Amino acid sequence: MWDYVVFIGAAAVSALSPNVWWLLFARVVVGFGMGADFAISFAFLAEVCPPKTRGRTMAWIMCLANFGIVFAYGVGSLFLSFGGANGWRWTLGTGVFLAVPLILMRSAITESPLWQRDHHKSGTKWHEIIRDFKQSGVRRSLYISQGSYLLYQITDQGLGMFLPLILIWLLGVSAGTSAWSSVVVKAVTIPAALLTVWLIERWGRRPLQIYGFGGRAASLLILGGVFWSCATSPK
Repeated sequence: MWDYVVFIGAAAVSALSPNVWWLLFARVVVGFGMGADFAISFAFLAEVCPPKTRGRTMAWIMCLANFGIVFAYGVGSLFLSFGGANGWRWTLGTGVFLAVPLILMRSAITESPLWQRDHHKSGTKWHEIIRDFKQSGVRRSLYISQGSYLLYQITDQGLGMFLPLILIWLLGVSAGTSAWSSVVVKAVTIPAALLTVWLIERWGRRPLQIYGFGGRAASLLILGGVFWSCATSPK
């Protein structure tokens, strides 16, 4: 719940920022809140979901995240198109109102049985964590899984954040129009996410990730070629 408190406070400061420096500071703090929630929420789901349905449940969460991103682009385009000079403030402030009910929902959730069994009564045993981390197999799995997740976040979230700016530069449209265009572009990922939900227990996690990252690499390569062509072509 504390990560949402941090997020709400920083989102409010973002919307009310008197200058760009306050805005940059507040968005960095927002990133800490969201980063903490990523680490906590996925671990919680993995602990409460039965092994037979865990993969599909995680796939559904990622699928719903695509709907959330599309909705966020829609909110941004709405306020940027009709909110005037303060449209960006209304866009950032929306996060505050959407996060408040999440705190209330989180307060009604109990800790997972696994957490209660291993940590709640005995407390966190740091020496056990360090002991496990010293095992080469554990370290290798962590480095590979988290390294790939880091690269995924850069290519997915990074591109998602800058997609409207790319469309402004490429198409010469307004901020509001570029946000609406981003809704269409991001909506293409939803069928792929639904397909993943259906295939994940049939094909397995690793084959789907290999195919997915391969397709992403090919798409980004083509997109980069288009941008390079647009940048170097005579005006």
